[in-house]
Amino acid sequence: MSKEYTIFALDASKSMGRHSSHPEKSDLTLASDFVFDYLNRQLVKNRKSDRFALVLFSGHNVQILYENKPLSLAISREYNSKVLQFYYDDAKVENQDAKYQFSDALKLALEQFQISAHLKFSRNLFVLTNGELPFNSFVTSDWSDYHDWVENYNITVTLGIINYTSGIKKSENKQGNERMCKEISEFGDRYLLYDMDTLLKARPPLKLIGPRVLCSAKLSFAGDAAQYWKLDLDDSGAVSMEIQVYPAIKLDKFAHGHEYYMDRENETLTQVKRSTTYYIKKTSDTNEFQNDESDEVDDLIKEEETIPVSSFDCTPGFKFSPRDILAVNSDLQEVATLISKPSIDILGFIKKEKFPVAYHTDESLFVLPSSHMGGKNKSSFDCLVQALLELESIAIVRYTQYKDSEVKLCAAYPSKVKLDGSSARVLLLIRIAMKEDEKIGRFPSLTKPNENMQSDNNETSKKIDRVAADNLMEQLIKSKKLKDEKILKDTLDNRKVGLLRSESIGTPVTDGTGLSELLMSSNPGGRKFNHYLSKIISKSLSTKSLFNFLNEEKFVENYLSKDESTVLFTTQNVLDSSLIYTGEETKENSITEKLRKELDVEYITQRKESNRKAGRKYDSIYGQDPKNDANFDEYFDIDDLLAS
Repeated sequence: MSKEYTIFALDASKSMGRHSSHPEKSDLTLASDFVFDYLNRQLVKNRKSDRFALVLFSGHNVQILYENKPLSLAISREYNSKVLQFYYDDAKVENQDAKYQFSDALKLALEQFQISAHLKFSRNLFVLTNGELPFNSFVTSDWSDYHDWVENYNITVTLGIINYTSGIKKSENKQGNERMCKEISEFGDRYLLYDMDTLLKARPPLKLIGPRVLCSAKLSFAGDAAQYWKLDLDDSGAVSMEIQVYPAIKLDKFAHGHEYYMDRENETLTQVKRSTTYYIKKTSDTNEFQNDESDEVDDLIKEEETIPVSSFDCTPGFKFSPRDILAVNSDLQEVATLISKPSIDILGFIKKEKFPVAYHTDESLFVLPSSHMGGKNKSSFDCLVQALLELESIAIVRYTQYKDSEVKLCAAYPSKVKLDGSSARVLLLIRIAMKEDEKIGRFPSLTKPNENMQSDNNETSKKIDRVAADNLMEQLIKSKKLKDEKILKDTLDNRKVGLLRSESIGTPVTDGTGLSELLMSSNPGGRKFNHYLSKIISKSLSTKSLFNFLNEEKFVENYLSKDESTVLFTTQNVLDSSLIYTGEETKENSITEKLRKELDVEYITQRKESNRKAGRKYDSIYGQDPKNDANFDEYFDIDDLLAS
């Protein structure tokens, strides 16, 4: 991942105290909000290699703030205080001729990149102003030398001007500065010019990451399945072509860091360290002290005794995963691993409309023709993808990423991808459910529209009409109406796929933004968590004591949920954007209830009767009464796993 050096040139002059575009926020507040929202996002990402600088300017003074170390909350708080102090100092200056023009501040900010000219950085410059600084003259040819810097140092220059697109009456200085910025922005595509309102609505920066090949292997079909296990045999008589597999979409991750214990009396912080202890049970569970006739559990229940075991006496064995038991020890791993080689083998084909989306279980991958092979290999791959597109079918494949790795069953979806005016053909590879996935979910039948679901006691439970359930699911999806827009079938048209270089900001979201450009958050919970964390950081910048700030009463109500229109568990928030969906919540809820009944979905909890008081009513889960008579396996059944 490329390193970045970002400089913010912020106009903090007396004129920025005006309320030009917002009745409640000054021009300085609007510009500062953009700067510190950007910095807060970087704090959440915690990229140690990036560097940030702040250039404060007015007509009388210029101040440069830079520390050659990773961004921290302390640095962000210091920058925030310096902005306010610089503004107050400039407001005290009276009846003095201006020493600097807006163009001077822009050039000084660009010169700061010379500090790291010998290092390999992606460089971004943001210049934020209301355009009211003194303007004398500007000759386009004077910018030529600085333009060479922009090209040679790989700098992206973003100019944000308050009320740039507004039709209000503008001063001569503002007209001159806006005209100068427009002329500079016409030098090339490394210059961006936005109104501040548009800039504040911009999406996060787009990072160009060098593609990492997950697998280089052969895509084959019509071969002998018995040859899959013969690692020394390269030709099994199958039709094959060389391919490469790349990651398509990565799941969002929660921001993470260290944990600290806050001592309120001494106002100190102590880092929390976690350790694992091991023990052996000395006695087994017993219910002999359970008093079924009493409302209270006998207080004399004997506590289970344990014998501590040193970690040095433990040998790694197996660990649980959501789907299986995994060997931790290398020797066990070798014994328990099926011999395999990297490959993608087509097992069959199925109509796309007949394959349920519910079978998808993992992140998607791109399958492309190998970049090391000639045109014949690419033509063969394109012909396969085009045939699947015309037949409206997908391929069911056996995928092994590397030698002796897990053998996965995947669905390969044919697709076209738009790339800078041209198009290419790819396969989208998604892992589908296998036998072990039944431990974490139920899956619809591929062959029968109706099926009998078996309960734990092998008695036939409610008969589920899959056709009716599918129709209800379609109604739920259509209740959230998409924007009226023509979308090309089986075509991926999103510039993130064909990104050629990093962008300092994402394209601002407007009513005219196409659906193909709006990539939904794949983890609404993580997105909301990171949003709240950034919000806390923003609120903390102007406080004197972080400790007192975090210990305030009703912290969540005052700083997090007070101005939020939605919370995490609502369809409006999960579906993310009014620019994409519109719908009636009442209608959605009624369809959801019908769908729950049709699928016979129940919330079930596990409990030990001996540890609960008789007669006590326990809380329900999401409004549903849990069934407490469910039987849960305490451990995985090894024989069952091996048999499957």
